[in-house]
Amino acid sequence: MSKDHSCEDLSYFLYKKDPIPSGKKVPSDFPAWKVPLAEQWLLIHGSMPCLCETSWEKLREIDSWYGGHECRGLIMYQLLWYQALKRSDQQKKYPPLSPCTTRINMEPRTEEYALKGLEDLGKLAYVCMVGGVADRFFEGKGGPCLHAMGKIPFLHRTLLDWILDSIESETSLYRKCFNKEPPIRPVFCMCSKEGWEHWLRHVQEDRRQLKGKGKMEIIPLIQGQAPLLDRRGKWQVQGKALLTKPGGHGMVWRVLFQLQDTFQRTQEVLKRCSHLVMRQVNNPLCGLGGNALSVFGAIRSHPFGKRQEVDLAFSTVPVQAGMHEGRLGCDERGRVRHMEYSDFHHEMEDEGDANCNLFAISIQAASEATLLNPFPGPLFNDKGKGVSRVELCMQNISDECRRIAVLSFPRERTCSTIKFAHGQQETHLSCIKQWMRVHKTFLEEECNASCSDSFLWTYHPSLGPLFSVIKSKVRGGHYSGYWECTISEVDVAQLDLEGSLIIRAENDRAREQGRCELRNVKVRNRGLRSTVEECAKGVFEHQESMTISFQGMGSFIAHEVTFSGPFSLHVKDGECVHAIQEGGRVVLKSHPSPSPPWHWEYRWEHKHMEEEAQKRSHPSLTLHKVKSERNEYFCPDEDDRDSEAAT
Repeated sequence: MSKDHSCEDLSYFLYKKDPIPSGKKVPSDFPAWKVPLAEQWLLIHGSMPCLCETSWEKLREIDSWYGGHECRGLIMYQLLWYQALKRSDQQKKYPPLSPCTTRINMEPRTEEYALKGLEDLGKLAYVCMVGGVADRFFEGKGGPCLHAMGKIPFLHRTLLDWILDSIESETSLYRKCFNKEPPIRPVFCMCSKEGWEHWLRHVQEDRRQLKGKGKMEIIPLIQGQAPLLDRRGKWQVQGKALLTKPGGHGMVWRVLFQLQDTFQRTQEVLKRCSHLVMRQVNNPLCGLGGNALSVFGAIRSHPFGKRQEVDLAFSTVPVQAGMHEGRLGCDERGRVRHMEYSDFHHEMEDEGDANCNLFAISIQAASEATLLNPFPGPLFNDKGKGVSRVELCMQNISDECRRIAVLSFPRERTCSTIKFAHGQQETHLSCIKQWMRVHKTFLEEECNASCSDSFLWTYHPSLGPLFSVIKSKVRGGHYSGYWECTISEVDVAQLDLEGSLIIRAENDRAREQGRCELRNVKVRNRGLRSTVEECAKGVFEHQESMTISFQGMGSFIAHEVTFSGPFSLHVKDGECVHAIQEGGRVVLKSHPSPSPPWHWEYRWEHKHMEEEAQKRSHPSLTLHKVKSERNEYFCPDEDDRDSEAAT
């Protein structure tokens, strides 16, 4: 039977109201729950399946993921496979975005929109694509229990931790700006069933201990499985085991809005929110400087046309040659369309708008679009190995959205993915090199500092997360070597670093309440032993370092001091330590400190500006250094301009 004819035949029996032909009945002694599965298998293959009990359970799950009350799931998947195969043979290239596309240049307005997003933080829910088995990264040798993409390390954290920490930093900034707790932050994490049971469950438990403070609720979304088929459309069985792989991040819409197992829970959470921000786990740079928050602020405040609200806002960066990334184009009606990189002709021009896997969508628009098309963008994934599967693409939900805006970001600060273990692009090494360039440029252009090309700076996002907040806390100086900073409240001015400096919080309380003040301080030691690529993978070995660790609400203050060689200090909870230079040595003086000697005051206000003959209001944030009332050991600034920095 030909491929097209079998597809046509199957479509007659997609819906349960159409009975299965009498010749396709299963034996009478079959368990009742297996009968509808066996009938669909008979329609597809013409013979009864020989499967183990685990594979029958897989079939039942596949029938649920791709089917429902009205249609048969196994037949739906087979039809999607035919559709994806046909689409792969007819690769369609859309022309670049038209001048009529609603486009916002985000480079000068990232912070403005991030602050607008911060005001409405309670209306935002994140959806993180944690990843399946990371086949590309592990070259097909991965496994769902051990090698989820979110577990891959980058610097001191896993890729998932980068996202979760940046979300917590938004909550921290909200608390400091408005002096109140935001509502609980829902974070949906999509991963495989095995990834949840063997890994993500433990992440959820660890973060739940901080729920009263961080106000984060991690909600798992189990990614559906896709059976593997050969080129003739036959489902692959090894022994009695059905072979499957994750079905792609496009499964997220059906899991959020339609799947019975999760519908009640997700709707209970989503009714508190108005928008979703979708993030891929393999791009740690996309959250820098409040980028993710600014996407939410833009879709909430920027109109489509004159009065209508935007349904979906794509974040884009300029295309770079050789990258495996989707692009945006326009169809014949001028509507924005997303194209996966696997759809491109090899000769496609290296220009246009690349999708950086960061976008915002209205929950109402997403729900309506899922009703129209619950299986967006089916892709034919065969990897050239003779077996294939259907992968759904989450960005293609845009095919059912009418009002789409494009947010144009600079590539350097926004997009650098980790997809492969080896090579020149999209690896740990390429990502950390871009990270170093971004922060070298930031320190030199916005903090009035100088940096060596090899300087590596890692910090917890709560230091900002906005770059303008960070530049109020770090001013001037020279940087060479390595600097790690995981507390949020520092005052660093004219630091001269050659070697390794580590300012580390031992717990979450120390991160928020620890204080470190360094003014005109010199640090000289032998620094890192690890290579840059080893650091990118989380391996840090030092020949010598200066390390200050905070146990809780402790403070460290040093002015006009030179630290030479290895130095280690543990600042206890409720302790304030002063470092004083006496001749050629450093003397430490410690005393009890019932409260931090100083704190940053975050002053929020609205400013009115005229733009295009219209008045508009936008929020602004200013940091001021303030002496704590009950602490007599505060060291006043010598120059008020250092203590008050407008962001």
